[in-house]
Amino acid sequence: MTNVIWSRRALLAGAGALLLGAGPRRAQAAGAYPLRIAHSAGETLLAAAPQRIVAVGYSDVAICAALGVKLVGAMRYGAGADGHNFPWVQPLLPQEIACVPAGRVDLDLLAELEPDLILAATAYHSYGDHYAQLARIAPTLVSRGRNLRDPYGDLTRLIGRLAGAPAQAAETLVAQTDAAIAAFAARHAGWRGRSVAYAQVTATSFHPIVDETAPALDLFRRIGLRPVTAGAGAFDCNGSHPRPLAELRGIGGAGLALLAPIGKAASVRELLAPLPGAVALPVVAHGRAHLVDTHLYDALVAPNPANIPFILARLDAILAATPRS
Repeated sequence: MTNVIWSRRALLAGAGALLLGAGPRRAQAAGAYPLRIAHSAGETLLAAAPQRIVAVGYSDVAICAALGVKLVGAMRYGAGADGHNFPWVQPLLPQEIACVPAGRVDLDLLAELEPDLILAATAYHSYGDHYAQLARIAPTLVSRGRNLRDPYGDLTRLIGRLAGAPAQAAETLVAQTDAAIAAFAARHAGWRGRSVAYAQVTATSFHPIVDETAPALDLFRRIGLRPVTAGAGAFDCNGSHPRPLAELRGIGGAGLALLAPIGKAASVRELLAPLPGAVALPVVAHGRAHLVDTHLYDALVAPNPANIPFILARLDAILAATPRS
């Protein structure tokens, strides 16, 4: 083993020691292993309980943190306050652990971390593209179905099972999340059935998230809103479909518009300034259009039990500030 690897291992050992006492004890019961899990790239076989887990996907990291699973490597979230961590991952992971690039697959770094399990079920598609190389480093989990479409309940239970977390911990986490969503829907019952348009916007283009299977739209439905959707198309992994900016006028009659700038914009009016007449659209003129910041947008890419409370708190504030008529 090289000196470089030993140096990183020493750093991670020190950082990991800070986390050892916080999480649930790994399931080591006889008969629990080997585990075979089928997924979209084949099958993952775990011969024994993993001890060195690396999580490189949005929900993979968050669910592990929520279950108290110790990680030796995690996706780096560059938009975080510290440049490494998601806002909803608490306590924050040491920067030496939250160091794995989000989109670029660094096979050398991953090998250096010496994982015995790589969790990439909600990672960028580039990780799925490198599945064969990842699987040579360690048993690797990618999405079970289409990328970013595995239900958070199933994913929480699966990650907990693979990581050796107590089954009841995963069930409790899912139940608490389901209850929070139901409570939100009841609290905002006056919004039930009202349409919501969700999109990314640039100075020249409009990217409505209209794939009816998108996790964000599923969450909107569960809180009582009626997301604007479209039929089958060439959607990207978050469910969007690029269109000319002028087509944004088509959401003018929505009950609520959530607009995520690609670039900088301090207000809805500033974001829509390149589109003549946009401020006169009913959804804008009546104060029902809101900016979605980077953190909320990224949370909605892959809603999970760790970030759904964050999402609901943001939506609470948005709905409270939005006239329904």
